[in-house]
Amino acid sequence: MSAGDRDSLSPGVVEVRDRFVTDFQHTLFDRPDVRKRWVLRQCNKESVAEIAGELA
Repeated sequence: MSAGDRDSLSPGVVEVRDRFVTDFQHTLFDRPDVRKRWVLRQCNKESVAEIAGELA
């Protein structure tokens, strides 16, 4: 199962995956205390969204 292959996933799995993406993106980008520990200054919200999708 690939993180980017939403068409082959069941609706319930897609819903869970989307929830993980949202949670990861919030934790990794929207919380400065966490973000400063791992993000380089040149990373932007789009890069973090891609990483969150891969993690989910």
